Amino acid sequence: MSVFHLPDLGEGLQEAEISEWYVEPGEHVSTDQPLVSIETAKALVDIPSPRDGTVARLHAAQGDILQVGAPLVEFADSPGAAVAEDASRSDAGTVVGTLETGTEVANEVP
Repeated sequence: MSVFHLPDLGEGLQEAEISEWYVEPGEHVSTDQPLVSIETAKALVDIPSPRDGTVARLHAAQGDILQVGAPLVEFADSPGAAVAEDASRSDAGTVVGTLETGTEVANEVP
């Protein structure tokens, strides 16, 4: 079994509320398939699956408030697949939500 933890959502946010689950235990999911919708103090965002696999357990119910790093979903590993729990906690560099960029420089230092 491997556990996927609530990722750091950025902007100093340390907790999120489960708004809606899109999956249930026993369901097979694909990488990047939406797992859950969460609400933070600033936005409502979908958290995608970090891997292909079968959902073994949901660690929270709708309405629960979780801290960043708390267990979110447990995956059943397929026979012969060795997935380290530490690997599921590493930062994959995924941006949740919209990342806006600008072209103006606020204060340029020579």
